Parts: sequence; C-alpha cells; structure tokens
Amino acid sequence: MPDLQQQRGPVTNPGAQGENGDSLAKLYHMSTTAGVGTQEYVAINPTAVAALVLGLASVLALLSSVLLVIPVAGVVCSLVAISQIRRSNQTQTGLALAACGLVLSIGLGGGRTVYHVVKRFHVSADEQRIAQLMQELGQDLKAENYDKAYALFNDRFHDRISRTTFENAFLGYKKLSTSGTIQKIEWNKEPMLMEDQPGNDVTVASGMAFFQFERDPAPRRSVIVFEKSEGQWRIADIEAVFKNAPK
Repeated sequence: MPDLQQQRGPVTNPGAQGENGDSLAKLYHMSTTAGVGTQEYVAINPTAVAALVLGLASVLALLSSVLLVIPVAGVVCSLVAISQIRRSNQTQTGLALAACGLVLSIGLGGGRTVYHVVKRFHVSADEQRIAQLMQELGQDLKAENYDKAYALFNDRFHDRISRTTFENAFLGYKKLSTSGTIQKIEWNKEPMLMEDQPGNDVTVASGMAFFQFERDPAPRRSVIVFEKSEGQWRIADIEAVFKNAPK
C-alpha cells in the first residue's frame, strides 16, 4: 500500500493550463481568422470590371445622344460594385476600377449632356427666329406687300424665281374662289430639322407651317426651307408653291 501511494503523482488542476495549453488556445483563436484579408481569398469584383468597360465605352455617347444609355449603365454598375466591395469583408477588390468607371461615365456622359443642352438652347433661339419669319411672310402676303415679302427670301431663291413670278404665284391663290388670299402663316410647333452644311458657315432648316386662307377654314400644311448665312436667317424655298414655277 505505501508503494502505491508513492507512485501517485500530484493531481494536476484541469483548470490550470500550462505552457502547452496556452499555445493551443492561441492556435485555436488564430485559426478562426487565418487568411481573412489575405491575397489568397481576395477576388476582383466582376461588376467593377463591367463598370470600367462601360466607362471606356462612354466615349461613344459623344457621337449621339441615344448612346447616353452607356454612361448611365456605367454609373449604375460603378455604384453597385462599390457597394458590393465594401460589404465583402475584404474578400473582394476593384474599388479603383469602379471609381475609374464612375469618373469616365460621369465625365463623358455629362459632357454629352451639356453639349446637347447648349445646342438645344441655340436651336430654340433659331426656331423662334424662323417662326417670326413665317409670321412676317404671312403678314406681308395678306397686305399684298410683295416687295417686302420677296425680300425675306435669300439670294439663291432670287436667282431662281423672279419678282414677277413670285407675285403671280400668290395672286393665283387670290383668284381661286375656294381659297382667296393668304391671311397668316404660322409654325406648327413641331421640332424643326436643322443641318450644318460642311465646308461653309451655312445652316439649313426646314419647318412645317400652317397656311390660313381667306375662304378656307381648314389651314393647309406646307414645308418651308430656310438658310442661315453669316448669322442671318432667310427663306430658301416653299416647295409646294414654287416647285414648278418658271423663272
């Protein structure tokens, strides 16, 4: 019995961990976070790549306002990618790609938008001047002031249509019992087509006008062509009236 008691060693307290126990405990805590944020677990966010591609493609929006859908999609993809990366607990990267796509989309798309707004402002001013020319022509024709009405047309029209032919063309309406003289000419408020002529400082525009006659309650529609040269608009032609007119 005494021998057996001598072979028993001191009982180790289970709660007291030695040096080996502390190492194992530390190893356990490290294993739960090992690799988080390291290159092995980080992937490039695909939406960020798409945002960059759309940002580069936004240059196409400079060609047409219809293609503004590209930078709009680029902005959406960039914002989505940034949100996904920030919520990925550092397992995704690509913030630089998303930010670059966002800058390109906003810069190129915004530039096209500003250009469109500025151009529309100028077009609106030109449309108002053309509408005024229509009204002046109607007033002069109603008053039978053909000299003043003829002066509203440009030089190329004068080379093609003489003053006498011009007056006779409108006197023909006066002789018609069903129509009578022109009372007024007004723009129909529909957008006008404008085109810059290459190689010179000339802009051509065409607008739809309502012709109101003395004895015809329903107005007639006709296209009037205008030209802007040296900053001044002039009437270039009224095809429905002068298409087959002699010089």
